[in-house]
Amino acid sequence: MQGWFCFQHFLFRLEHSVPRVTVTFSDVELRDLDKKCQMYTARMDELARQHTMTRLVSPKLSHHVRAITGVNQRRKNIAVTTKDRVI
Repeated sequence: MQGWFCFQHFLFRLEHSVPRVTVTFSDVELRDLDKKCQMYTARMDELARQHTMTRLVSPKLSHHVRAITGVNQRRKNIAVTTKDRVI
């Protein structure tokens, strides 16, 4: 029974060295890549700030929404009782 490792693979054979891979980028490609990385980083920072602000502001907003909802409910109750008294 063979495990999930393939010991016949060249990476596991010690008699052969691992092939070397060389990648060359032009100066223009490196500048373009750097610019894209900076744009990506700036966008992720902006999203993180927005997320943080939403988390900080959300409880305050929900408190205000509940307060406004309570005021509106009391206003409706007063309108109904006032209407009943008039009729």
